[in-house]
Amino acid sequence: MMRDFETWHLKDLLSQSKIRKYEDEEEIIKEGAEDRWFYFLLTGQVRIVKAGEELAVVKHKCSAGGLHKATARFLHSAGSP
Repeated sequence: MMRDFETWHLKDLLSQSKIRKYEDEEEIIKEGAEDRWFYFLLTGQVRIVKAGEELAVVKHKCSAGGLHKATARFLHSAGSP
């Protein structure tokens, strides 16, 4: 998978992303709103809530090379070449 992953793929993904630190319990995307950004969770946790019900909690701490591995997993799961 990684041999097929080229620098332009990452640049394209990053051009659709922003680097930002959020405070505890800060809302990232309001339910029902549209967002044009692509988010990577580098360190911390995110709660996914719909209609007041917690659907999931995603926890992650990025290690050296972790962003590349996570990106590769995402591209593979999305059906990208």
